[in-house]
Parts: sequence; C-alpha cells; structure tokens
Amino acid sequence: MNIWMINHYAAPATRAACTRHAVLSKHLKSQGNEVTVFASNGNHTGGRRCTGVEIPAGHSYLDEVVAGVRWRYVPTTPYENSAQRFFNMRSFRQNLCRNIDDLPDPDVVIGSCVHPYAVDGAIRLARKFDVPFVYEIRDIWPESLVDIGALSKWHPVYWELRRLELKAFRHAAGVIVLFPGMGRYLRRYGIGEESTCFVPNGVDGISSPVIPTRNSDNFTLTYYGAHGPVNGLKTILDAAARLRRIPSASDIRLRLIGDGVEKPALQRYSDTLGLANVEFLDSVPKSDLPRYVEDTSAFIYCQSRMPVIEKYGFSPNKLSEYMMYNRPLVFSCKSYNNPVEEARAGLSVEPENPQALADAILQMRASSEQQRWTMACNARRFALQHHDLSKLSRRLGKFLERTVQGSRAPGELSQIA
Repeated sequence: MNIWMINHYAAPATRAACTRHAVLSKHLKSQGNEVTVFASNGNHTGGRRCTGVEIPAGHSYLDEVVAGVRWRYVPTTPYENSAQRFFNMRSFRQNLCRNIDDLPDPDVVIGSCVHPYAVDGAIRLARKFDVPFVYEIRDIWPESLVDIGALSKWHPVYWELRRLELKAFRHAAGVIVLFPGMGRYLRRYGIGEESTCFVPNGVDGISSPVIPTRNSDNFTLTYYGAHGPVNGLKTILDAAARLRRIPSASDIRLRLIGDGVEKPALQRYSDTLGLANVEFLDSVPKSDLPRYVEDTSAFIYCQSRMPVIEKYGFSPNKLSEYMMYNRPLVFSCKSYNNPVEEARAGLSVEPENPQALADAILQMRASSEQQRWTMACNARRFALQHHDLSKLSRRLGKFLERTVQGSRAPGELSQIA
C-alpha cells in the first residue's frame, strides 16, 4: 500500500515533538508499505516556533527521507494567539493540498485530528484520488476545547469545528481511536466496532533500553512534556510548597522539563513561593532525555480535571514513555482508564489536590528500593505489552489493508469499550 499520513504537528522521532507517526510509519514501511507523512515546517509552543525545518526560498515544500519514510513539510503561518492559530491551521490545509501533484497516488489517506483542518485536508486528498479516508481521533474537537474553557458552545468557531467533525464521520471509511472508552462516543455517529482500530499512543519498544539509576543524594521526581492549561502543573508547585515546609523532605526535588503557554506564569508562581526544590528546564530532544532519566527516582504525571477524558479515557505520549524508562510513577489524574493502577506501577491520587500529591510523593520516597523497583518493572512490562508501537503498527497495517480492500473482519481489530 501507499499510505499518506496527515498530521500538522508530526516530527521525526529524534525531535521533541509529536513522534507517534514517525514510529508507526517506520514500522509500516518495514512491513512493505510506502509511507509519506505530511507535516508543517514549524511547530509552535506558546506562540514560539520550537521545532521544524527551514523551507528554502523559492520552494513551496521540503522533503526529507527518514528511515525510508518520506516526510513532506509544508509552510504554515506563524501565530502568537488563538485567533492567529485558527489561520495557522487553515494554512496547513491549504498548503497541504497544493503540494502533492509530484507524488505517486496514495491507496489510503489518514487524517489525524490534532486539529480538524488537518483532517479536512486529508478528506480533500482522499476524494481527489478516490481512495479511502481514515479518521484518526487524537483530540475530540470541539468537545475538549469546551471542557478546558477555551471555547463556548455559542461561539461561531465551535459550530465551524463541529461541522468539520460531522464531515469527518460522514466521509470516514474507518476510524482509528487512541482511548479505550471511545466506543460510546463513536456509537453516537453510527460507527461500529468493525470500522474502528484501537491504536493508543506509545513508544518504540525496539529502541527503548532500560536506563540504570545513578546514585544521588536527592530524591528527584521528573515531569517532562507540555506546560499548558490542561497539564495541571500548578498542582505540582503547590505540592512542592507543602513539601518545602517538611524538614525530612529536604532531599526531594521536582524537575519540570518542557515548554508551553503556561510556563512563564508557572515560573513566576514558583519564584513567588520561593520553591528552591523545583527546577525548570527547557525542552530537549528525545535523544537527550536519558541523561535526565539517570538521576530520576520517579516520574510525576499531572492532569487537570477534564470531563472528556473521564468519559472516554486518554493515552498521553509521555505516560507510556515514562513507563518505558523503568521508573515508578506518581499519577495525579482522573480518567476512564488508569494505566498506572492497571500496571501496579506507582501511586494514584485525585487531580488538583496538592496535599494528596505531596502525601503520595512522601509515600513514594518512603517506600523501599525493592518496592520501587517492582513498580518500575511493572511499568515497563505494561508499556511493552500495551503501548509498543512496533506491535501496534501491525494491527494498524491489517486495518488499513482491510479498509482499502473493503472487507474488514468484524470485531477483530477493535478493542474499545
């Protein structure tokens, strides 16, 4: 098959960005498929370009071949606020559809809903070449935006995004879901199990070695990932403030690696609280992360309350990555699914509760090395069993082949509730 993947924010696996399709495409290529990934030449965090490539002057795109996969980067307009981001998303759709005439025709086009305009671009390409369109739901737009207070149901943009969502369901020959509770959501649109494929976020198990723990005088908990409104990182700072007042917790350090719109405010808040036990670091490429993992005693995962994930579940990239690094976890989130609890990989507390989080951190620090090692091994075992993209790519490859052939096997590929 010749597979086209459309994801505005995709990036090769070495970059500190969205690498899901980099890993999946590499393994789909190894299965004998041809794969092209379409992405923007520049991704943004907090209005700043944080990853990407430069398109030479006079060119309308740039191609790169990574692990046998063609990456085609198309230009998008920069943005510094929500209104400008709206036009940034539309420019991706526009420039995507303008820069495909030199390529061999696809057999199937996957549109990944990192935003609906990327999906709409995929629909247009699939219709142009008269091939199946497959809808990958990574974020439930616009419902998730309403959840976090970024959009009102009475706003015209809500109805525009809603129109695009309904259009995606109408045109989809198949649907890829990342969350285990999506069955109920899909049934609202008449999508049955025979048309769905469950491929959660994950890691490349083939290239994920165990990193030994380096001896340290401190007990360090690490968070790396986005610093945005939904990440609940203020709860970590409030928990750190409580720990700072406990003399016996003087060896506990909290490290936050990454970038996002909330980071400047979080740093100011940390300074106001005088949190000497918190360290902020910039985003780093995934290839550089192991040196920060070496002295990490446990990972910490935080999430603001969001009804959408309580109803349908979630599958964050960073959580499966944490688990693969063979460390225990402190998990502050409420979701349809709780991977940390399922795996017996750490401690879970309710979100947005700094005291509960501080108590869990103290409990993790007080546990024996053997107890933490057992949790760490459980974490890695769970990630390899359920989130190894080298295995999940085979499930995806079968699904795409059946979709192209128009003869899916009912119930075989769907594992959603």
